[in-house]
Amino acid sequence: MAIGLSTLLLAIENLSWFLGLISLISFGFFYRFNRNKPILNLTIFKNSQFVTGLFGVLAIQATVLGLSFILPNYLQLRLHVSAALSGLFMFPGAILVAVLAPLSGIIMDRFGPYRPIVLGLMLMFIGMLLTTVYFSRASFMALLMFDVVLMMGVGFAASNLMAVALSQLTKSEQTDGNGILNTLQQFVGAMSTTIVASLFSTFQGTTGGNLGVLLLLIVLTVASVLFMFKGRQMRI
Repeated sequence: MAIGLSTLLLAIENLSWFLGLISLISFGFFYRFNRNKPILNLTIFKNSQFVTGLFGVLAIQATVLGLSFILPNYLQLRLHVSAALSGLFMFPGAILVAVLAPLSGIIMDRFGPYRPIVLGLMLMFIGMLLTTVYFSRASFMALLMFDVVLMMGVGFAASNLMAVALSQLTKSEQTDGNGILNTLQQFVGAMSTTIVASLFSTFQGTTGGNLGVLLLLIVLTVASVLFMFKGRQMRI
């Protein structure tokens, strides 16, 4: 599994079919050994509600970490903002997530998971859409406002979606589900950063940044649509 994940990340970074093949073979060996002596219960991927929640969590992770690379670099290279100010750019959104996460949990306890998660996903979509449309011509303050809207959405959706995804599993499956979710979160965060960094360096500056935020918008849109169709069926 370790070889498969690491070589897949390198294959994406270097666009290498050879490394991709090694990754595929490694996953094949893991799947075969896991069937004989189970380490992880992979049958939980047959649970469509868990997979829907999992994809939403991973989409949020990819969006947040992808933007954490794109925006500070863009601010420095395009808008000539200092490195210190570019780092502080991410601070208001991070504070919002910390404040809203417990509040969103209270809302979920009172009204169920669907409303706060949909609200969060919609705010994230609006923030990402504005960022994508106005990316090349937005000022520092405009980009900051877009990021604040997006991170408000993260505060409402992220922790609730993780709880809902895991609650779709039986008690005996939750240890495996938690391990899979946390592993994939770390991997998808690294993969998202790798992809947007490659786009940023290949297409240089504004164009690369635009392609990066567009890709993240597409991933987030797919996750939002899936949850809207499946979310009402999810129990907690």
